[in-house]
Amino acid sequence: MITNFLNKNVNKEMYLTFGLACAHFCTQTIPLTNFSSSFASDILTLSHIIFIFLLIAVLVCFVRIVFLVTAFLVSKFRDIVKLKETIFYALIIISTVGLVRLEGVLRYETFANITVKAQPLIKAISLYVKENGKAPARLSDLVPKYIKKIPNTEVSAYPDFVYGVLKREDFSQLEGEFPLWELKVECSIGFLNWDVFIYWPTEKYPSNIYGGSTELIRNWAYVHE
Repeated sequence: MITNFLNKNVNKEMYLTFGLACAHFCTQTIPLTNFSSSFASDILTLSHIIFIFLLIAVLVCFVRIVFLVTAFLVSKFRDIVKLKETIFYALIIISTVGLVRLEGVLRYETFANITVKAQPLIKAISLYVKENGKAPARLSDLVPKYIKKIPNTEVSAYPDFVYGVLKREDFSQLEGEFPLWELKVECSIGFLNWDVFIYWPTEKYPSNIYGGSTELIRNWAYVHE
């Protein structure tokens, strides 16, 4: 009985929307795992494309709900089938939003773990600064005296820590103690996106930097482009 109802009343856009939501979830979360793949960035680009189609599909479902509810309310004879179909559309939208929220939670936890992976490297840089009175010019200057080898993030999509010495003239808006160096992870979520995850030794970040807003994740800042 339930199968027959679904076959008759659940339209193709319902299946399409939920399918796109699942595909987006997979293409966003798989590259965050520690699997060896040269296609991680391509997967994230595909995810960006899927997300565009997902937004269109959700909009179509929303419009369909509006029409169904309107037809149900203005009709003299309440069509229970239309009401049930409306409920299914609403459940699809709620499920899609839930998957997107879950992606955000998993992404947050991934970057929280990156902060842990970076701790030995941060300690090595800090020790170098303490002993030499300046920041190292490059990470290789730390090996082997301060650290045996440079760790990676263990995230296939964003495997490397990128280091740089900061110049005060590039950050004229900063007040107070100036960070001598920066550790970052370039974490674009697709094309035309330049999100970055940064650490400053001061552990103080402005609300906007590098053209985006900052979100604190432990003692790091995620910059949303």
